[in-house]
Amino acid sequence: MRRLIIIFAICVPAVAGASILVTPNSSTTFTAQVGQTSPGQNFTVEETRRLVGDNDETVTLSYAGACGDFTVTPASVEVDNECENDGCPAAAPCIEPVAPVIECFPDNASLSVTFHPSVAATESCTVTLTGSLGAAAVTLSLSGTGTPPPIHVSASPGSIAFGGVRTETTSSPVGVTVTNSGGSPATISSITASGAGYAIASGTTGSHSLNAGASEGLTVTCSPGATVGALGNGALTISSNDPSNPTISIPLSCSGITSKVAVSPSPIVIPTTRVGEPVMQTVTLTNTGAATATIVSVTLTGMDMVSAPPANTMLAQNQSTNAVISFDAAAAGSASGNLHVVTDTDPLDIPITADALVTSMSVTPDGEVDFGPVCAGQTKTQMFSLVATAAGPFQLTAVSTPDAPFSVITPTLP
Repeated sequence: MRRLIIIFAICVPAVAGASILVTPNSSTTFTAQVGQTSPGQNFTVEETRRLVGDNDETVTLSYAGACGDFTVTPASVEVDNECENDGCPAAAPCIEPVAPVIECFPDNASLSVTFHPSVAATESCTVTLTGSLGAAAVTLSLSGTGTPPPIHVSASPGSIAFGGVRTETTSSPVGVTVTNSGGSPATISSITASGAGYAIASGTTGSHSLNAGASEGLTVTCSPGATVGALGNGALTISSNDPSNPTISIPLSCSGITSKVAVSPSPIVIPTTRVGEPVMQTVTLTNTGAATATIVSVTLTGMDMVSAPPANTMLAQNQSTNAVISFDAAAAGSASGNLHVVTDTDPLDIPITADALVTSMSVTPDGEVDFGPVCAGQTKTQMFSLVATAAGPFQLTAVSTPDAPFSVITPTLP
């Protein structure tokens, strides 16, 4: 009799420790000239995990602090280490006529690192690679040294806007710093200012040497002359033997401004008044220009000054101050005067006119008025007219009430 023996074998795939492998894994040093980019360094990222099946490991990069002038790309990579179980692994308790084989198809990805130093100094960066399937994090240490260029001339500020400068004056000087951050002396061949109204006020402008790591200063001014409004654009030009930037041009801009004092009202016409009734008039002085105005003095002839701005009163743009004048109206007729305003630009003369009128009133009928016979119990009415007999107006303020049997009906007063 024959017996059939069936043996069940359980195949267990082998699992190795999970980890991320970076090649090369030692600290990497970069060297590049300031403003230049180093050659790229490639790093290979692998997954050493052994699992049956298709397992994608996403490795994400993070920086332990800012990486400064280093550029690491890409920010994450994906590696797939797929293994197939062809039979049972050797370590499994299987009875097989032929030893099983695990076939693995490793995968890897690349990282690229470049160094672009902005200063002549040593920088470092630590990149941490973290896997998505629980593999232990791996760090990659980067170090870079920026070396100074042989000659590197720069200037600051990059542009100069003087803004508004009063006509016929010169602006305050604006400083410019020229620096050689290279490793060798630079030759500054010339420094010039172009454009009408712009000038170099101080500093060496001819050919001279500027040592490595040294800086020098100069100043620039704007003089708009009589021009009101924007001047044409100018430039401060610095020429040197810097091989990468032999000419530096700093744009210059400036506007000429002036003050202008306007008087209101102008001419000054004082409201007509009556003899013996003085009247006052307020006069407003306003700076309608862009520059600060100075009112040196305010004087008056032909009238009385009640109040005036103090000497050397300064008015900013659109700012105002007042003067108050008085017409005494002591006599009938027209009067004239002059308000003389001295400013830091041009003097102003504003004419003043005024009139004082005589007032006279008459009543018609006048004198003794006889109503004639009036029957008892009857009423007789007499109309009276009030007339202004002079140029000046008057105001009726009261009418006395006569004794009985007379009464008066007055208009609405005053």
